[in-house]
Amino acid sequence: MAKIKSLILENFGPFRGKHKISFSTDEEKNLTVVFGGYTFSFGPPSITGGTHFHFSTMISDGIRNALGKNVTKNWSEWFPEHYCTDPKSSVEIEGKAPVIN
Repeated sequence: MAKIKSLILENFGPFRGKHKISFSTDEEKNLTVVFGGYTFSFGPPSITGGTHFHFSTMISDGIRNALGKNVTKNWSEWFPEHYCTDPKSSVEIEGKAPVIN
């Protein structure tokens, strides 16, 4: 089973610069909780009716983007005040990389 060890976001959504989020891969202590602004909401502003991107969306989209799903294609055009123009993300995976359809 594949486990994500870390996610690196660079100029991704509201994350200016390079940021690394580490996840637990320990068999006994396998829960990682990440808190941030708007933690309990999902989606970009147009979906939620809000004015900011939600932290949980950035984590999810960062992982999907790093695994080859270009979820950020036009977001810098649609929401220039919230999104950088050259977003990058990468994941460090333990085990076989998952296939995302």
